[in-house]
Amino acid sequence: MRTIAYPPDLPVLSAGGLRRRRAPADTSSRPAPDDYATKLVKYVPAETLSFALPAFLLTDARAGQAALLAAVLIGTALYLGLQGPKPLHFFVLAELALMAWLVGTTEVGSDLLAMPEEAAKLTLAIAVFLIPAIDETLSRRLQHRSGQAPET
Repeated sequence: MRTIAYPPDLPVLSAGGLRRRRAPADTSSRPAPDDYATKLVKYVPAETLSFALPAFLLTDARAGQAALLAAVLIGTALYLGLQGPKPLHFFVLAELALMAWLVGTTEVGSDLLAMPEEAAKLTLAIAVFLIPAIDETLSRRLQHRSGQAPET
């Protein structure tokens, strides 16, 4: 699973609610936090894409597309939750990234949301640019609040 690696002391959402992870004693086994470019490709799980693309191609009824969109959004959040604790903002950004991807690369934007094709493609381009930047900003703020200097 390709998922974003955050600093170990960032507050994360877990089954017990929002909490702070403790850094492991052995830091050699811990992956380094991802940088902007690496985060760019990790918001939408490949497993979601491999399900969504063929499913949307096979579904042409508006009601079917709406139900499929709901299933993909819920399933993605559940899948990401099973991959381990992440900051709350990651889940929100991952869902926004998924929506932008679906709007920009399938007919969800034009068929279901009545968006012109140019607007759908622009939505994807804007998301690719802004979502990792928002993540970086929120992660740094959380680190600053916790009294930890942000890792660069």
